[in-house]
Amino acid sequence: MFEKLGIFDSIKTLQNHGDVVGEDVKARELEDEEKDNIKEVKKIITKYYLSPMEIDMYTIRYKENLHDDHGNKCNGLCVSKEQTIYIEKEILEDWDQLFDTMIHEVVHQVSRADDCTVAFEREFSRACRAFARGTQRRRR
Repeated sequence: MFEKLGIFDSIKTLQNHGDVVGEDVKARELEDEEKDNIKEVKKIITKYYLSPMEIDMYTIRYKENLHDDHGNKCNGLCVSKEQTIYIEKEILEDWDQLFDTMIHEVVHQVSRADDCTVAFEREFSRACRAFARGTQRRRR
């Protein structure tokens, strides 16, 4: 049923990106606000979803003008075979956009599945539930 909708099993679509296009940006070159946003987003992800060890299994790199191997401009890419998450530098100042992108890419890390797959959607739902439960507990 899912395949008819274009949603495939992760075994058929494991991420296997080729070249990631964009100019490398070193972490030391980032503005203080960008560094603070990254730190805060990682802190929230490790509080509600992944352990610090799990999030550190992948290297996070920053690029300007990030494109995938098909030439599509993107805010983030998870390349499982490199154990690397790439983030577009342009979004680092926008906390909401950075948070959304990081969650999306970390779900790729955990599920090891491409977009529009059953495995990705299941893991994304699990992440959403983890955040919902965590914020509900905190409010009590």
